Amino acid sequence: MNPQTGAPLDSIPLGGFADADGIPEAYRMLAHDGRVYLSLQRLTNFAPSEYSLVAVIDAAADTVVDVDPSTPGVQCIRLTGTNPNSDFASMRRGACCCSERPGATAWPTAGWR
Repeated sequence: MNPQTGAPLDSIPLGGFADADGIPEAYRMLAHDGRVYLSLQRLTNFAPSEYSLVAVIDAAADTVVDVDPSTPGVQCIRLTGTNPNSDFASMRRGACCCSERPGATAWPTAGWR
């Protein structure tokens, strides 16, 4: 986004991470160490779908980082619950966390290419 005009400069397609309605419902993000962590609620009619995700975006390359290269396609962090509903917490020792229903998920912030 252009900070002076608010006009979009580019976009990163996230539709492949949506649920059945085709909308991933991006909710919150955290910029940390060259990466952007973006929670994807994946709601249908305002109700959580079977799981929610966190997309890890390489801020320099404007691409989604594959967090599981052994699985075909680009993978996001799959949360243990649904509906991430808080800000991200950047934790010490290179990890992040977000709350969800029914608990919270933490993940490392390094090691993915």
